Amino acid sequence: RRVLFRSPGPEAAMLYLTQTWEVRGSLLGRGVSGFLFWEEAYMYPGGRLYLEKDALHAVGYYSWYSAATRYQDGTTEVAHLLLGERSFGVGVVASSTGEVTAARRVTGTATLDTDGYWHRGIDYDLDGVAWRCEPDPRGHMELGPMPNPQQEGRLFRVGETRAPLLHMAWGEVVSKRIPRS
Repeated sequence: RRVLFRSPGPEAAMLYLTQTWEVRGSLLGRGVSGFLFWEEAYMYPGGRLYLEKDALHAVGYYSWYSAATRYQDGTTEVAHLLLGERSFGVGVVASSTGEVTAARRVTGTATLDTDGYWHRGIDYDLDGVAWRCEPDPRGHMELGPMPNPQQEGRLFRVGETRAPLLHMAWGEVVSKRIPRS
């Protein structure tokens, strides 16, 4: 028996698989440590992420961030947060303790920099819990002209008291879709 889930609809859908590893080693003769994200998107035939038959366009998404943080207490958390139009929001946080939280209601606001392209920060609400994404000023990924500039930073719960030892947040905003006040 075969079951096909079509989300959000018959013209655009995506199965998105992600894995996150903490890695240490050397790169070009230099010691490095950090997080490695491996993400794969499976779409309908002819589908191309950000271009054709993309489920994200169907929901008017305007931000997507993936993040990982290892804290001094030894706990590691991985998160994926997405925001969009028409009440679209995804918030999933998994911990090395085995706890996985999938928020039922995700809202947020992205504030664009004065250039109108990069963001200055994103504030989220995941079922009443405040989160924030602060971009790294050196984290602009210059990948050429694109509607969703990739930007590094740090994603965290507002008021978090645990000290981060290692963190990575990588994501994007679609500047032209950011709600203007």
